[in-house]
Amino acid sequence: MTASEPRGVEHPLMTLRQAAEKTGLSATTLRRYIKAGRLRARLIPGRYGPEYVVDDDDLHAAGLDGRGGNNDTEDNAAVARSNGNGEAGVRIASAQDSVPGLLYRELMMKHEHLLVQYGMLRVSGRQLYEVRQAAEQKAEQARQAAAELRRTRDRHAREIGALKTELRRAELELAERDERIRELERRVAQLEMQLRNQLTAHQMDEHFSRRLKDSPSTEH
Repeated sequence: MTASEPRGVEHPLMTLRQAAEKTGLSATTLRRYIKAGRLRARLIPGRYGPEYVVDDDDLHAAGLDGRGGNNDTEDNAAVARSNGNGEAGVRIASAQDSVPGLLYRELMMKHEHLLVQYGMLRVSGRQLYEVRQAAEQKAEQARQAAAELRRTRDRHAREIGALKTELRRAELELAERDERIRELERRVAQLEMQLRNQLTAHQMDEHFSRRLKDSPSTEH
């Protein structure tokens, strides 16, 4: 590509498709002219990446400011020869000789449209692949998290089972101690009752002894 020189009058920039409609040539032919150095152009950011743009001065300098008509065949052959690709130029010329000019340009435009769609499909496919990869990674992370959750749940279940067993053992020990305490309380109550009975009997003996001492002796 040869960048166009600054000029005093600025003309609106055209895409290759717009320039093709104006000149009657195909965008593919204009692109070959640019690569061969015949047509000056510049690259600007486009919707699907960098794209060529030209203006009226560029077309005039290349002798393309009128309708190209059937001259497209000779121009294509000349560009092909300048690129050292005469065989490709012959094939293009033969195709254009056997197909009407308007139909050929329409087919070329459809071909370029298909290429754009193919590029979009490739981009979409790459994005879909990246999304699928991300989804698979997230699914793997989810599986690992679920496995870790199951391991944690099983470990907690074992710990809870051990704690329940220990609690049951402690409850049995407490029940045995409660029974022992009640038995000791009954034993203490029995001993206290025996002690009270013994005290009462002793007090009665002392009372009768004092009564006997205090009473007058009986004569026979």
